[in-house]
Amino acid sequence: MSRTAIVLYLAIGVCGCAETPSQVKGRLLENGQPLVLPVSSTPQSVVLVPLAADGQTETGRMYSAIIDSDGTFELVAAGGAIPPGFYKISLDVAATGKAGEKFKQFRGSGSPLRKELKPGVNDFTIDLAKPEG
Repeated sequence: MSRTAIVLYLAIGVCGCAETPSQVKGRLLENGQPLVLPVSSTPQSVVLVPLAADGQTETGRMYSAIIDSDGTFELVAAGGAIPPGFYKISLDVAATGKAGEKFKQFRGSGSPLRKELKPGVNDFTIDLAKPEG
């Protein structure tokens, strides 16, 4: 085997070791039905914060995806891809009154939502009536 072939083989092997990033998209539901968000002058978003091995949130990193009025979302920031792993998910939705109450438990650090993002496309739904299911 030539020296050039060996160098090329090693370079391909090293480059091939990197894990495929995760892409995120999904939809918000309520009782299995598509969620229609209240009209707001501020962007509504799904926020993903990486979790460390001990289950605590990692400081300094978070990713967000804008929620469309029909409840769909897709991460486009960070080049549309983030590292695979476990994430805490919260919903940053500006709504008042009764409409705002259903989002209250999903805001910030108190959100019960957790997802493992695998390499490649992760397409998931979040049902506000069954956040753990």
